[in-house]
Amino acid sequence: MVGIALSAGAPAEARVFKALTFNVRGLPWPLSPLKPSRMAALCEIVASPAASWDVVMLQELYMDHDQRALIECGPQGGYRYSYRRGHGVYMIGPMKSGLLLLSRHPLLWMDSLKFAKQTWQAERGALLAQLFVRGEPEPLWVANIHLSPDYKGSKAKHTDDRRSQLVELTGWLSSIVPSGAPLIVGGDYNFGPNFKGYDSLWEEIPAFLPGFAQADYPLETTCTFCPPNDAVPARENAGKLDHLFASPALTPVNGRVMFRERVTRGRKKFFLSDHFGWETEFETATP
Repeated sequence: MVGIALSAGAPAEARVFKALTFNVRGLPWPLSPLKPSRMAALCEIVASPAASWDVVMLQELYMDHDQRALIECGPQGGYRYSYRRGHGVYMIGPMKSGLLLLSRHPLLWMDSLKFAKQTWQAERGALLAQLFVRGEPEPLWVANIHLSPDYKGSKAKHTDDRRSQLVELTGWLSSIVPSGAPLIVGGDYNFGPNFKGYDSLWEEIPAFLPGFAQADYPLETTCTFCPPNDAVPARENAGKLDHLFASPALTPVNGRVMFRERVTRGRKKFFLSDHFGWETEFETATP
């Protein structure tokens, strides 16, 4: 847990806050094909002056050198602040959380959570940061999370694992984040409202995150783990697994799927990950 004191400054003009969540498929080679090329391409995106997100939430960035590379190229795109937990070194047994948060705004306070309910493949948990956003009357909170998936070959959904993680997560958040504060809870939930990724747990989200909302999207066509991404196992459509929920202090006004096109580097053409990204623009409650 880290805290930094920072004084308020002059108001800013912007009243829109843009967030991106993206599972980068950062498993080590050979479990993650073309990873060096994909990480280099992602670094170029983050370092580009065209990058417009206020905060970037990344999952499955397991390797320490990949985390460091993105942290180092972030300032070129305006991401001067970052938070991660552990070093993400792959070994026989569980990996680290693979979570990384990049921000344009100073981080006032940071903490992390390792879920009590874990899975065999990799550590699951959450990062939490309090951001100083110039011009806003109070800090904005961001939680980057990664819940358990349904593993290939498993006959049953891991609903109970995810429910246990959501219980722990929301209890942890409510013990830290002031009631009514602007809070975004985003990341790879590993379940959603449509296609093969549907889980009845989705109907319980309003109980876990009361009053929280996402940007509207067409349920019949929106997906973040699906074709035409050829990195998806058996080209299945698991629907929208990646989400950005915001508390009532923020209003989601626009959301869209990101990185649906192949990237070209030399003679190689590939998708950035087996997931697509999801971004949302939020309006703050500031008059």
